[in-house]
Amino acid sequence: MGQIKFKWFYTELVEAFMRAVVRNRKKYLTTEWWEFTVNWIENLSEEDRDFIQFVFSEEYYYSSDGVACYSSDKKTYFSKREWLFSLEKKFAIDAGLIADQTNDDKAHK
Repeated sequence: MGQIKFKWFYTELVEAFMRAVVRNRKKYLTTEWWEFTVNWIENLSEEDRDFIQFVFSEEYYYSSDGVACYSSDKKTYFSKREWLFSLEKKFAIDAGLIADQTNDDKAHK
């Protein structure tokens, strides 16, 4: 049986920021968001940066297509999708779009 995965509420916004920077569409972002996103991508590991630049390149309209076409001997489509979700969540936390919920935070609720 298939598995349905839903996007988080911040996914579209985060992907729009990354897509604009990777495709060099500066006019679509404010200066602050442009600079933040550029710096955030530049500070990723080389592997993460290459992945983001591939997934959001002009060659792919949807991030799911970029994820599916990203070549990796070690990763399945679902592990690459989880990798992207993890990076998007990190971006959202670093940008202050969502709170960083550690296990300690969850235990106190």
